[in-house]
Amino acid sequence: MHLFVVISDPLPNAPHQTLLASISTIRKRTYDITCTVEPGEHEFITSRSFVEYRMSRVEPIAVLERGIANGRIVQRDPVSQELFDRIERGFRYSDQIRFDVSDFL
Repeated sequence: MHLFVVISDPLPNAPHQTLLASISTIRKRTYDITCTVEPGEHEFITSRSFVEYRMSRVEPIAVLERGIANGRIVQRDPVSQELFDRIERGFRYSDQIRFDVSDFL
């Protein structure tokens, strides 16, 4: 299981896609320090974690809908507004953003 946070509603220039931010457990000495997440900031997060901006991706909404329908994607409670704002703000500061994500933004 891996936690992704849906960051955007479909945009006018991409009405059938959304942006997903990847959250990973801190397991190594070096990681993207742009946005760290502490245990308990979301029900799914039990270890110190970080937003792995290099793994964030633009995904067709249809793929998410199919994943939910077939059980491969499990919806969780939303993150708090404060955590959401920190994650979203990090897209402006992280140097790990992939070109396709940058183009989407």
